[in-house]
Amino acid sequence: MKQRFSKRTRLVSALLTLAMVFTFLPFSAFAASIESIEKIAFTTNGCDALQIEDGAQVNVWLESFKDKMRKTDISQHPLVAVEGYGFSINMYVNTLGVVKEDGTIPGTFSKETRYFLELLILPKDGYVFVPGKKFTSVTVNGKEVDYPSCYKPKPESTTGEGVWTRLPLSFKGDHKLKDHPKKLPNCTTPGTESYSECTKCEKLFKEIDGIEKVVNLADLSIPALGHEEDEVNWGWDRTSHYSQCKRCHIQMPGSVPKPHFYKNGGHTCITCGYTWQEIEKAKIFVTEPAAGVSADSPAISYSPELYSATCQWFHNGHDFTGIFEEGKTYTLQVTVKSISMSYKFVKGTEYTVNGASVNRMPMYGVSNEGPWDSVTLSSISFVAKSEAESTEISNIYLTIPAPEAGKTAAEWEDKAQKTDSRYTVKRLYGWCEVDDAGNELGELSTGKFVEGKRYRVYVQLNAKTGYEFPDIANQIAVINGEEIAAVENPYGQNNTTRRNYIVYLTAVSGGSTGGGGTVTPPEPPVTPSEPPVTPPSGGGDGGGAVVIVAAVGAVAAGVVGYGVYNYVSGQKLQALLPEGVAAPENRAQTALLLWNTAGRPEPAEAPAFADVADLDTAKAAQWCVEQGLMKRRLNGKFAPGSSIPAYQVLNAYRKLAG
Repeated sequence: MKQRFSKRTRLVSALLTLAMVFTFLPFSAFAASIESIEKIAFTTNGCDALQIEDGAQVNVWLESFKDKMRKTDISQHPLVAVEGYGFSINMYVNTLGVVKEDGTIPGTFSKETRYFLELLILPKDGYVFVPGKKFTSVTVNGKEVDYPSCYKPKPESTTGEGVWTRLPLSFKGDHKLKDHPKKLPNCTTPGTESYSECTKCEKLFKEIDGIEKVVNLADLSIPALGHEEDEVNWGWDRTSHYSQCKRCHIQMPGSVPKPHFYKNGGHTCITCGYTWQEIEKAKIFVTEPAAGVSADSPAISYSPELYSATCQWFHNGHDFTGIFEEGKTYTLQVTVKSISMSYKFVKGTEYTVNGASVNRMPMYGVSNEGPWDSVTLSSISFVAKSEAESTEISNIYLTIPAPEAGKTAAEWEDKAQKTDSRYTVKRLYGWCEVDDAGNELGELSTGKFVEGKRYRVYVQLNAKTGYEFPDIANQIAVINGEEIAAVENPYGQNNTTRRNYIVYLTAVSGGSTGGGGTVTPPEPPVTPSEPPVTPPSGGGDGGGAVVIVAAVGAVAAGVVGYGVYNYVSGQKLQALLPEGVAAPENRAQTALLLWNTAGRPEPAEAPAFADVADLDTAKAAQWCVEQGLMKRRLNGKFAPGSSIPAYQVLNAYRKLAG
């Protein structure tokens, strides 16, 4: 007999069979449509979204956080789930809470305790949280959270789909901080305490008791110190001394300067100690008028570390700045101004312009005895030469500052200064380190200058179109006050269009300039800057009544140091020499001085200088060269009439005299 089943029985049987099939299917059979959530990631809007404050009420902070999460614009939510991870934050914000590490709910925040934001997260369609499985990654703003409890989700009991998780709260927030060190105040400018600035939200933070708190810049200000009178030392300038601040050394506000007081014609103020020295000679070089030559060429000082020079041309009683014309008369007026505060012009100072002696112009209302910081010379008249004469560049005057330590050769290529507009200084090239005898020690193509080391450099001059150098070999140029003969152009160019010179310079400390030597000049105290000295108007011819205000130019500023060595060396040399023995003025006299000091020894080889006729001078020159005290010049010459820097004479004399 065939058994029959009702429809209800058959449906139940089918469902049981289907359940058995699914029971034995592996989980991977559902992998194509369901994915487990193993990583969670969040971003915050604002560096301080999860920042808390020590001593604050937990419920106050939490309610503020909830209010922000209730906003309809998700971009304004303090916490957002990152897309692509398969979950979302439960937007029923009342489920949010704050707990300690052990799960208890705190009343106030304390910096000794860790706190967490507890929140419910829900899986999106196609995703599921696997019960009991830890998260492999929990990040906030791309940074991995380093608290283990944040990786252990707890199932949500109502629906069984969501999980509770934690995110750490911080007393510092998620700021990207840039530290600002403490800035100390000075006499007039307030200082600032150290602080940090967030480069994202631009808020300022100061760590107080281990907690970074938001501050205002005004809260960080340290008051200025104010001036404090120096009760020991005076401040001084060229003409007077005054009460100064012991910290910043400026004149104390309200104090009245007092004139220097010298006793018995001395050079030292008996009150403040300010001391000055006399400038014995002032030599100036200018480009003389010639047809086609511009009147804008500067004046060059022979000792630019001691004094600067400016010149002004006049024609028919008026300023002249144009192009000179042949046969016309032009009047020159030169003003010299001491550079260093330690040097002054006196009544006996001798002045020359292009080798010609020039008198000082009287300064009305000023003592005729001196000393003076600025002097205007009497006017000099010139008749402009013809164009044919003006095309030949017969006089070359250059100043080249000593290289500064830490600078490169490339930074010193254009430092040369000149008087004549008819030629250019193309460049300073071929720098190399040398010893005292001029022997090459190494190149300086990309390296930096080192203080105290000696360097050789080539100077190339190019005549401008329409002008030329005289067709002579070894044309003499005055460079840094020393006569130097031109060398043969290594590239064989036309001798009348180019000139090449070799110059030796000693590097000085960075920020100062000047030539070399082993003699150290005195250093005057640091003083406040002073305005230019304006000489009064005076007499003279051809417009000479107009006085030019001298300003310290780039030429003078670029060579401070060379002549200080040279000038001070000359004074020290004269003090060392026996009574009645004058300091040498050229190379011949220097050789004789050194040779006589050594006892007139015979040189190892017979003298062979073509330009030295006197037998004693020839022996002295030969012996000095053999001993390394002096150098042989080009083409076997000694150049007996050429000048020699005083510091070189002093150093050589000291070697012999002890």
